[in-house]
Amino acid sequence: MVQDGGPGMDNPAFTSPEDAHHETRQKSEENVSSGSVETSRRQLTEEERKEKFAIMKNIIIISVAFTFLFTSYNSMSNLQSSINK
Repeated sequence: MVQDGGPGMDNPAFTSPEDAHHETRQKSEENVSSGSVETSRRQLTEEERKEKFAIMKNIIIISVAFTFLFTSYNSMSNLQSSINK
């Protein structure tokens, strides 16, 4: 194993658990000191709430439509196989 930081040393498989823990701790300390970590959850604006509601509504409509289509296809398939033996 190369110890001078040669090729492959940025691969996490080649680092020891102690080195990985040290690097993770350093990164978290840098994030806290730079102020990039939010201490509280941000409130959504009215526009963001409307957009989130529209997205959820679309997902529910698409899910229900898929369920109806699949159910009808399966029903017709069973009906055809029972009629045309």
